[in-house]
Amino acid sequence: MGLINTKRSSRSYDIAPIVSDKEFRYKKAARPLPDIAVPQVIITPDADKELETENKTNQSTMNSSRNSPAIPTWINMNIFQELLPNIQSEFLEILSFQARPALAPGENYCTLMLKITIIMRLKNNSNETLSFMMKVAHDSSEMAELLEMKNFFDVEREVYSKVIPEMEEMYRQAGGNVSFGAKVYELSDAVPTSNYVLLEDLCVRGYRNVNRLKCLDMDHTEAVLRKLAKFHAASACRIAERGSYSDILQADLSRPQGREYIVQMFNSFRQPFMENLRLYENGEKYYESMNKFFDNVVDEFIYGRLENPAYFNALNHGDVWCNNILFKHNADGKVEDALFVDFQNTNYGPVAQDLFYFIISSTQIDIKIDEFDYFIRYYHQHLEESLRLLKYPAEKIPTLRELHQQLIFYGSWAIITSFFTMGIVLLDPSEKANFENMLGEQKDNLEFKKTIYSNPRYVEHITKLLPWFHARGFMETRDWSNEGS
Repeated sequence: MGLINTKRSSRSYDIAPIVSDKEFRYKKAARPLPDIAVPQVIITPDADKELETENKTNQSTMNSSRNSPAIPTWINMNIFQELLPNIQSEFLEILSFQARPALAPGENYCTLMLKITIIMRLKNNSNETLSFMMKVAHDSSEMAELLEMKNFFDVEREVYSKVIPEMEEMYRQAGGNVSFGAKVYELSDAVPTSNYVLLEDLCVRGYRNVNRLKCLDMDHTEAVLRKLAKFHAASACRIAERGSYSDILQADLSRPQGREYIVQMFNSFRQPFMENLRLYENGEKYYESMNKFFDNVVDEFIYGRLENPAYFNALNHGDVWCNNILFKHNADGKVEDALFVDFQNTNYGPVAQDLFYFIISSTQIDIKIDEFDYFIRYYHQHLEESLRLLKYPAEKIPTLRELHQQLIFYGSWAIITSFFTMGIVLLDPSEKANFENMLGEQKDNLEFKKTIYSNPRYVEHITKLLPWFHARGFMETRDWSNEGS
């Protein structure tokens, strides 16, 4: 989860916990974000005099970090030599190449996100700077096992290179102008792995993340729902006109290897969540229901992703939380546009997945539940408009009532998001926020997860969500073998 780094000014957080075995209370107290040093890797060939000062300044960083295990050694200027002339026809040579981690710990878990900066000389002897974002796999046994089960780099390249251009062309042909994500690039055959995604740096075009710890307000939430509705509508129309997407976007996690991974993932979160549940306000009231929910959560997750002909289906982003959304604002601070990144979990199925995942994980606490029905109506309005624009069969356009029925049926997505993604969204940046601690079940891994569930921000959100989940029957699970999924 998470790509482009959140830009933060020097802020402090005004919630500090006073925790007892009986209740949670809060008081005002400044608590600043920790300063986290981000290492750099700089590789610089011979350049002209205007670069010498910069290169000397960075030399010590280059010498100490060039062999950093965080950045694969194959990521260097040579793999960009064939690409750059395709981007800039006047390209002559690379003057400077820099690769550095783009995100602080806690902003991304499954992959390493790098910012690539290249200064190149053009044929007219002027210089030009290009910036890219590059996602690569962590070099770990856990990552190797995950990629063997499902290579999400293949999924993401498929979305960026084929799905998104096709969707955007559909809107152009209908008289609209819609963008969904960044431009993707392919590197030379010299790259020793296909486990990477190279993208334009959307920051160059003025797109930024918001502060995830503050979550999204009404303006930003509506902007995401508008764009999500257009994304879902285009995919549904594509299926109606041209048939199914490729098998890459139809991963079946019910197979033994996939199920084993999902079991491990949820088991590692169950114990720390249930231990903290008793400490939440009225948490004991939901303990038995949540325990039963965890008994069945694997099926709820696996089968909740699959196409269901009884409901409206579309291509889900699959990981639509605030760090995977970039916003462009006007001079008044209002949202002009929103773009998505990180399509590694994209899958075709009921849209309830994306709706719950986004609203539960990423909206502010005062609107998450109070405005939930409004958000669904707002999304439905824009979904219907886009479906009609793209000539979707009128009789297949879901009504608002049918959309709510789908949300009730797939209410488990709300709970799954609340104990998984929402906790990560609300957690302070930390060196311990890494892939191993997310999946592991050792003592240190479990201690990390306990910090997620004892975090006062999380406590505030989950305390408001639990009675809402219970009242809507979302804690009730079903026998999926009888659903014909």
